[in-house]
Amino acid sequence: MALSERTVELARKTTLGTIALAGAVALLVAGCGGGSKAVSSLPPNVVFKVADTSVTEVQLEQQMALAKASLGTSYPVVGTSSYDQLRAEALSALLRNAEIREGARKLDIKVSSTKLDAEVKSIAKTAFPGKVAGTIDRAKFLADLKKSGSSEAVFRSQVELKLITEAIQQKVAPKATVTDKEIAAEYAKTKSTYDVPAKRDVRHILVKDKARADELYAQLSTSDASFAALAMKYSTDTGSKGKGGALGVSSKGSFVPEFDKVAFSIKTGVVSKPVKTQFGYHLIEAVGDLIPATTRPLDAALNAQLRAQLETRKKQQKLQDWFTRIGIELDPKIEYAPGFGSASG
Repeated sequence: MALSERTVELARKTTLGTIALAGAVALLVAGCGGGSKAVSSLPPNVVFKVADTSVTEVQLEQQMALAKASLGTSYPVVGTSSYDQLRAEALSALLRNAEIREGARKLDIKVSSTKLDAEVKSIAKTAFPGKVAGTIDRAKFLADLKKSGSSEAVFRSQVELKLITEAIQQKVAPKATVTDKEIAAEYAKTKSTYDVPAKRDVRHILVKDKARADELYAQLSTSDASFAALAMKYSTDTGSKGKGGALGVSSKGSFVPEFDKVAFSIKTGVVSKPVKTQFGYHLIEAVGDLIPATTRPLDAALNAQLRAQLETRKKQQKLQDWFTRIGIELDPKIEYAPGFGSASG
């Protein structure tokens, strides 16, 4: 069975550690804790703790390994300000992940091992299908994880976080009500994006000098010379030359201004006088009548599209509000080991 590029790309991004609900990381920034209390009572291998969730040095090393694999030769040298900034970003990402897990704990959200196993298998077999349907090419799977600086354990943790985040969204913002009035208002606000420009079927002959253009114009004006034949013989536009100069039905604004103005103003079937542009001299003929510009109406399909967009926006706002509250609540419960307080930034 052929796999869609989008599905494979999603799975590959998962192995690189970027899997999450769309926008989840951005939403968490608002809810990220800012505590900076450094304590020495934490176990030696723990860099910080958010309530009951500890983040270890191993996890920090894993996060940096993912960054190193992703950045390649651009990975900063240890001890430089760029490295310190990257390390602070890694700590911040781990802090956000810990807040997700603590938030899920408060909502009594748990991911069963059965569900996690099924999701891991689904993603892996989609990205790295084995020779037998429904199986995984484990050699390729593990090689890709290694290449991306990851491991099977890290991958499982990322998938688990994805499932937790999805469950949080379902619990905090399972649905959103959108009224017809809100849809109409959104359409009015974004109406210009649904404008469809005027269109016309045109063809042209492009030559380098005006003398040749005048000569061809005279032939087309005073004889039965074929426009297509002359285009195939003399035009320097390799894209349309073999088609007798045909450009097809084109939208207004898709040509350079000088060409566009003439193409959409001349009468149908009439060949224009030579038109000079940055490319040379054009003889333009409008093969078909002008198709006027229109604006897509708020039909049933667009109504459904806008309703879905507004529902998503409202659910995201609910989720962001919840994360903000969790961040504030967890802020005093964040403890850092000495030297790791930069996670708050």
